[in-house]
Amino acid sequence: MRISKGAKIGKNICCEYAELVVELEHCTEREQKRKIEEMNEVMDEMNKEELESVLTEELFNKFEKMIEEKKISLENVDMLLKHVGYCKKMKNMWVDCINESLLNKRFEKMIIDENEKKEGKNESLLVDLCECSLLLNNVFNSELKFICVPCLLKVVLKKEENEETQIEVEMALLALSCIELYDFIEQEPYLNEIKEIIKYHQKHHNLTRLAYQCAWEVVLKRYYRHESLIKAIINEYHYVREATRELEEMKRCVDWKRMSCEQENQKNTMMILKWLRTISFFLFYYSLKGQDNCIELIACIVGLFKDSNENYEKIADVCIEIFGIMIENTSINEVDLIRNGAVQICLDEIVKTTSKDYLNVSCLRFFEYLFKRLNKKLFLICEEYVVEANWNLFKRKAFIMCEEEGYEDVIFSYCCSLIRNPEYIELMSNDVTVYLF
Repeated sequence: MRISKGAKIGKNICCEYAELVVELEHCTEREQKRKIEEMNEVMDEMNKEELESVLTEELFNKFEKMIEEKKISLENVDMLLKHVGYCKKMKNMWVDCINESLLNKRFEKMIIDENEKKEGKNESLLVDLCECSLLLNNVFNSELKFICVPCLLKVVLKKEENEETQIEVEMALLALSCIELYDFIEQEPYLNEIKEIIKYHQKHHNLTRLAYQCAWEVVLKRYYRHESLIKAIINEYHYVREATRELEEMKRCVDWKRMSCEQENQKNTMMILKWLRTISFFLFYYSLKGQDNCIELIACIVGLFKDSNENYEKIADVCIEIFGIMIENTSINEVDLIRNGAVQICLDEIVKTTSKDYLNVSCLRFFEYLFKRLNKKLFLICEEYVVEANWNLFKRKAFIMCEEEGYEDVIFSYCCSLIRNPEYIELMSNDVTVYLF
């Protein structure tokens, strides 16, 4: 068992990884497997900044040279690189140093050559190469996509529930989820098979948590341009309900009092972040019109913010971002956000003297969107129902409501904090309460 990162004294984790790379070159094949397991454990302990400093073009060229000189087998390099890709994806990194590396060029050629074989095609090797390529790259050429997608779909359609198959399916779905929304993929065959995977899992629960999240990520990235199919995601596959349930289950797996460097906590919190980012994508691109299960989702994310705010700031920040998207880009009722505590946690965060700047920014943005929506509603109400004689009465009622809820001072402070922005100077000369209501 390795010593955890927190227990190391004066040991730079990036230097440790570099030393292991050097040692790898001089090991037997069997020794390499143990060394790679150790390298993977070290990489698991790295934060995003440490990982970025390690993943360089020089490193990937080093691996390519070892392959060329037969100092490492393809099986071992696959074991090593898949884990690099896993960490890159789980930690939401954009690393482009591999794109021009000699290793990437080798893999591209191997994929094309293996796929063109009429006889003796090594399907297992092709799957490994495709997974490494998709996991490590940010941009893919068309030829590779049209080889890799059908190749990996064969893997993800396996329905056996044994652990080995589940791991294979998980890695294939993780690789497919790396294809970004702007990458062209032939739609129907691809989507039908992924939809089948989701529906089958909802009935039989054959996927790992990560595999299920990746299946949704794949579907959402492909569906967002097809308005006619959005209803299926909401009403037939129940995305909001499923995402809420997954988040609630994962919340219970985290010890929120421990810091994120604890390995088990880190794994669970990375999964929560992946689901939150997918929810954020869904709300932003799908402009949710229906409100089914949204109250449960709001309450879940409010609870998640409260749990995570002390030790897991990235999660807390994404929670606030999601509330901003709900107000700006969906028809979710702002009353539901107020009643379920979303507005209150944003208010509490703004008035805290210990609040982080980036959380304050997210909270202020949330209120900006909220004010704009309420202002728009007020304008429509005034247009249709409020006559000039009743305007002052309406203002007084709004002021009393604001004062009773304890929002008046906080809202004024919010406006003052924006005084340096010319866009808000005019606001300061207006009645703050009118701006809100």
